[in-house]
Amino acid sequence: MRYFKKDFLRDFSGAFGDTGTFIPLALGMIIICGLSPTSVFLPAGVLYVIAGLYYKIPMPVQPLKAVAAISIVNGIKPEIISTSAYIMAALMAIFLIFDFSKYLEKIFSKPLVRGIQFGLGILLIKSGIELVFKKEIITGVLLPDVKFSGFSLGPNPLSFFFPAFDNLLTAFVILIIPQIPLTLGNSIVATSDLAKDYFGDRAKKVNHNSLAKTIGFGNFFAGMLSGMPLCHGCGGLTAHYRFGARTGRANLIIGFTFIIVALFFARMSSYFLRGIPLYVFGIALVFIGIFHSLLARDLNKGKDIFIVMIMGLITLFYKNFTLALFSGLALREALNYKVYWEKLNNFKVSIFNRKNKSEAFKYNGSHKEERVETTRHLFDRYNRAITYLRISLTENCNLKCLYCMPKQDSVKALKKDFLTNSEIYRMAKIAVSLGIEKIRLTGGEPLLREGIIELIEKISSIDNLKDLSLSTNGTLLEKYADSLRKAGLKRINISLDTLDEKKFEIITRGKKLGSVLNGIRKAKLAGLKPIKINVVVLKGINDDELENFIKFGKEYDLIVRFIEYMPIVLNEKWKKYFISREEIIQRISSFLDFRAYPYENSGDPSRYFYLESGGEAGIISPVSHGFCHNCNRLRLTADGFLRSCLTHDIEIDVKTPLRENAGDETISELFKKAVLLKPEKGIYNLREETIRRNMSQIGG
Repeated sequence: MRYFKKDFLRDFSGAFGDTGTFIPLALGMIIICGLSPTSVFLPAGVLYVIAGLYYKIPMPVQPLKAVAAISIVNGIKPEIISTSAYIMAALMAIFLIFDFSKYLEKIFSKPLVRGIQFGLGILLIKSGIELVFKKEIITGVLLPDVKFSGFSLGPNPLSFFFPAFDNLLTAFVILIIPQIPLTLGNSIVATSDLAKDYFGDRAKKVNHNSLAKTIGFGNFFAGMLSGMPLCHGCGGLTAHYRFGARTGRANLIIGFTFIIVALFFARMSSYFLRGIPLYVFGIALVFIGIFHSLLARDLNKGKDIFIVMIMGLITLFYKNFTLALFSGLALREALNYKVYWEKLNNFKVSIFNRKNKSEAFKYNGSHKEERVETTRHLFDRYNRAITYLRISLTENCNLKCLYCMPKQDSVKALKKDFLTNSEIYRMAKIAVSLGIEKIRLTGGEPLLREGIIELIEKISSIDNLKDLSLSTNGTLLEKYADSLRKAGLKRINISLDTLDEKKFEIITRGKKLGSVLNGIRKAKLAGLKPIKINVVVLKGINDDELENFIKFGKEYDLIVRFIEYMPIVLNEKWKKYFISREEIIQRISSFLDFRAYPYENSGDPSRYFYLESGGEAGIISPVSHGFCHNCNRLRLTADGFLRSCLTHDIEIDVKTPLRENAGDETISELFKKAVLLKPEKGIYNLREETIRRNMSQIGG
């Protein structure tokens, strides 16, 4: 009972968390634009209730901010405003019918949304200041000068509104065009993402299409009642959440409050609203304007800030949001000239892809090249199809794991001339044209790479690429998980060798276990699947945690893979850390279902075992068993060398020809040469020699 009371009080306080934004804009639409209080509060209250019952979380209901701001600043007539509600409802229907959700973030990027919000803020501040220092409202329709006739309960007179054809174009151009990026970018995309951040699986009903449905219904209902256009919004969601709301009950509280105001107190509201000093209303507009202007502070790129400033200035001087929007679009594309220049430079690659779509190259034992009309694959001398490219984005890492980076390298920053993002993209595109179907981005720690999200967006858009994944230590995953998924990343591997904080410090020389665990949870919420956890088993350090990892994987629906310690770097003490596959199996045998035949994919180094409790676990055993017979991969190092084997030092320089403007055919020949030089077996078994690079330089 005590818990229920506490939970109710939190929802009650949080229910009114967004009224600081809603009420001033609603009053502006009533006082300046002449909308009926009933037609303003009744649709909002009904949509609040419906959203609370459907989403089960405190889903906000707000005025369409661009529509409200433009209407208040310019005194737009009620019939134009209500027509805009119908148009927004129709746009949401079109959005659902043609499934435009996948195009949202590419078209209405954050700088454009922030530019509209910044312009709105400037105009609201300007209008608010005018109201503070002037005794009358310059533009707009004032409420009639009514006299108080006693406490007369009831709604304002209502009648169903149907838009006139003459108002459709005016409402669309003046009100809706500036609103579109806010509705799609903020009300749908940002609200969907933020709901999952705040409420996790409880927000499973919150997605682009469901938000479009409720926004569409709310605006259709508002239009019918000559009301104020409505939407959801991430700012309102944050307001409800910060004031304590955690369930859809908060929506019922605020929703029924609005409905009661609309049906019982609207008739006498005109008298009381007339008594509000205009400077009070002006101050409220100033604060709302400041809030919207500051939304742009989350931008950190100079060109994005420049776009926002230009859109804000155009809005201030011309009061034309449509002009500001299209100016922002044009400016964004102009500042991205490098992308178009790169597309022009890579035009030969696309032609090359089409010409060689059905060709493959096969190398026989005598190193003679033979063209075959078959699938688009590269074949090495041992008839292995090479379909997998691992690309190291950087040698730098924010952890210094014992088996990855020698101690002598851990104390100095690695500064090298790495391949640029455009060079990596070009290599990936040529590789795919030759038959590479799977690309994994690795490091070092790849999330330290500047511009990685944009790079993933480009690589994921390459035709015929079937799989794009990433290996990470997980420390930065909490920050980047959502962006990675939206950019096109399909799945992820996370290196995690212990679940114990002290052991984590010993193995990684870092103190970031909590960040890794938070990153795993965020990756699950973002929809990256499957998530594989790679555990390097070290005798005497973490070999007592194998069963804990099995339970951990089961609890969070993860695939745990145990990896034999590989003596990549020469170290006389490496043998004392080594545990074979047989011993690992013995340690976890109580969890394995040996009745099910273990399976393996042709190119996967893991041998997988079904678990008794469901799910699976894998063991990678390069030393005790090896997997060279089905190796299907090449490696591209961060400093521009192609390697055909992890353990052999044979490398082919591709950075030099790339920067000497070599053609795509020349680069393709280097790929073929790397495949030709691929050895039959790697050097894993109890090696006494070392290779010139450590694991962080090759790419884990």
